[in-house]
Amino acid sequence: AINYKIHDLFIPTAKLENYTSLEGWQSRRKILMGELKDKVFRWFPQKEIPFETQVSGNTGGWAVHYADYKDAVFHSETGVPIRVQLLQPPFIPPSEGGTEGGRETPLLIYAKRPGDSMYSFDFDELLPVLGRYTVLILNPRMTEHPVTPREYAEIERTAAWMGRTVAAMQVWDILRAVKWVIEEEKISPASITVYGKGEMGVLALYAGFFDERIRQVILNEPPRSHWSGGPALLNILRISDIPEVAGAFAPRALIFL
Repeated sequence: AINYKIHDLFIPTAKLENYTSLEGWQSRRKILMGELKDKVFRWFPQKEIPFETQVSGNTGGWAVHYADYKDAVFHSETGVPIRVQLLQPPFIPPSEGGTEGGRETPLLIYAKRPGDSMYSFDFDELLPVLGRYTVLILNPRMTEHPVTPREYAEIERTAAWMGRTVAAMQVWDILRAVKWVIEEEKISPASITVYGKGEMGVLALYAGFFDERIRQVILNEPPRSHWSGGPALLNILRISDIPEVAGAFAPRALIFL
């Protein structure tokens, strides 16, 4: 039974403090950013590869009555294709009075978990924003196809030898999705929101911490701590925990469902 508590004995965990001044908190936030980059996400690729986008023939189902639809795959890393579904409000031509046209609408990125139902015949959850927002449905790696618990454990252990976890790689996929929309699709969103359920909401929070262009994160029933159901990130509890990272996202907006 001691094996289930061995981490309590040998891993020193971070002590979260309440800061009494803004200067003290800002100093801590800067340190936190550096430690996350150096000790948790140090493996992030230094040289990014071309997206090599490929568009599929999926027509989008009934959602095309609300938005222009594109089903595509781009490369997050070499040999790692990521599927996305892009729904844009119909193009608004410039008016005769000189009003600028275009599609500078807010962008909502939905980072999907394994098993989340989000197909061309089941966009009901996103219906309220279709036609008003640009929506990107992102399938981070390990979410598109089911794997057995044994297969997942083998993948996670192999990733750890390279200083990664599956969850950490999914954070990178979210960051790449933001770049893909802006740089590959040439979309200039009015704002960027990332939405995720459970663990994926926490991964969206980490992605937003690294990319200031993400102005809002929506977390649907997120775990409270990496101790209790939070995503596996190497070394994270030596450095911080979910509540402090959420605080460090300020002054940008967090919405909890």
